[in-house]
Amino acid sequence: MDDEVFFRQSAEKLLGLLMQSQKKPVHQHARHLTVGEVGVMRCLYQHRDAMSAGELGRVMDIGSGGVANLLNSLEKKGYINRMMNPADRRGVQVTLSESGYRAAEEKMQETLDLTTGLLHALGREDSEQLIRIYGRMLEIAEQYMQQHCGESE
Repeated sequence: MDDEVFFRQSAEKLLGLLMQSQKKPVHQHARHLTVGEVGVMRCLYQHRDAMSAGELGRVMDIGSGGVANLLNSLEKKGYINRMMNPADRRGVQVTLSESGYRAAEEKMQETLDLTTGLLHALGREDSEQLIRIYGRMLEIAEQYMQQHCGESE
């Protein structure tokens, strides 16, 4: 098997495994939150300051309609607050509510505990290799993006 065929088949296997892992109960979110809702909450939690819907969309690479749907759902659940932007009265700023911060912290702790357990079952050597290889893949991906996407900007 030549290298091109090997790497193409390997990529298909890896992407298939990543897709399968997202469907496992391990990745299902507490409190009936969707993956997108958790993403918005994580983004707001990490940012700490208020963000506009447009900023959230850019950071998460989601269109304005998708962001609006996620924010509406999170607002109904009591996890976010919307307020008028004092600098631009047409704009709305979004923050996590107190219950949103608690839910985000609980979710992050739950994810950390679960991942700790998975790595423990995998073992020290395999865990170190997994982290090293995944980190290397991210470095290569960043270099690729800079070389190929940076030219068009």
